[in-house]
Amino acid sequence: MIGPSDEQVEYRLTGGHGCGKSVAFDAAPLIAAIEAKAEAAGAPVASLLANREAKRAFFRARGLIRSKGTARFTGFDAVEVAAAAGLDARDLYGEQALPPPRAADGQVDYHLDASERPLVWIGGGLTEFDITPGSTLAPEHFPAARRLMLGEAPRTGQTLMEPKLAIAPAAKLPAAPLARAIRRAAAERSVNPVSLLDSKRGSATSTS
Repeated sequence: MIGPSDEQVEYRLTGGHGCGKSVAFDAAPLIAAIEAKAEAAGAPVASLLANREAKRAFFRARGLIRSKGTARFTGFDAVEVAAAAGLDARDLYGEQALPPPRAADGQVDYHLDASERPLVWIGGGLTEFDITPGSTLAPEHFPAARRLMLGEAPRTGQTLMEPKLAIAPAAKLPAAPLARAIRRAAAERSVNPVSLLDSKRGSATSTS
């Protein structure tokens, strides 16, 4: 099983534009604006950037501009770097720098809509419980399906085996894209990332 790349994960978490590909912007205007602000303040650029990711993105882009003459920011990086420096990416790139706050995701809606593609039972072992593989899994069958997932006989509830509560390695996602997405969402709202999280556990994860 092949999992999504970091870019795909971050695209989904941040509501990126297009079909899985984020919008990119010329980095030069933002680099110049930050350098001008630092010069006006008589302070080094690094002191204007509020977090490590923003500093990394800024200096990487500036290095490319100096060595190759050009560099580009993703919309995500443009928002984060600008916000970290106290600027608004929309002033340089327009509204397209930010995705719509609640853009509909047609792909997700499609997969969640079972009206045209009803759920079905899958697995050859179902025949042991008089369930035909490929038959429709109707709402009245959901309790039986839940019992199977708990290691119980679908009709009687008798314990057949202890369920294995584990996550397959292929199903795990890297935490870095989620952490960056939370920081960027916080930067767009000019709030602390912790304020976006509801639970103490989530808050601890975002600050670690």
